[in-house]
Amino acid sequence: CSEYAVCNLIRNCMNSEVSVIRLMTEVILPAIPQIQKHFDEGKIGRIEEQLMKNIMSKSIQVVNLHKQNLENEKNVIVIAADSQSILEAEAASATYHSQGWNTFFLGDMSSSIDVLFDLELTKLLSKIWKDKQGLMIVAVFSKAEEGLKFFSESFYSVKGKNDNNLHLILAGKVGKKVKMKSDLQTEKFEDIIQWSQTKFENI
Repeated sequence: CSEYAVCNLIRNCMNSEVSVIRLMTEVILPAIPQIQKHFDEGKIGRIEEQLMKNIMSKSIQVVNLHKQNLENEKNVIVIAADSQSILEAEAASATYHSQGWNTFFLGDMSSSIDVLFDLELTKLLSKIWKDKQGLMIVAVFSKAEEGLKFFSESFYSVKGKNDNNLHLILAGKVGKKVKMKSDLQTEKFEDIIQWSQTKFENI
């Protein structure tokens, strides 16, 4: 429960120019389910669980605050479809940022699952991607299929016929019989970042 020790460790890694993807996949992301495991086993209470989650969030922000040269044509909107996916979404946002992406992190959008979301997404895109230059990716993280399905349907109601550089990533587990549209659907963090970079290089 030492915020200073955790953030200092991440800061030292960043100053040593460690691969951010490795830092996320080998250190930060594996630690997130351990917090839940400790809580489920009764080793920590609700207060300690929340403290640890907040420390994880702050350690991710250490990565996010590291200075990067951002590229105007690399844009990504990161959404958590539920409160359980916030830390994974934050980790993705920080990793995108470290790779030079202009990142727009929306956080937990479960309260916005309603009929107005597609209109609000259209409005947001018109502000942050008004000239439609380069690539725009919407990455949705969710522990539940329902959240992924809602944001998939909303995304494709917004995407126009000429929006060839507007793409959707669904990050979460989907059953084999469940059909929902996306450009990429995966649970693998590395695949999300790699696919995005490859898509940018091919525009």
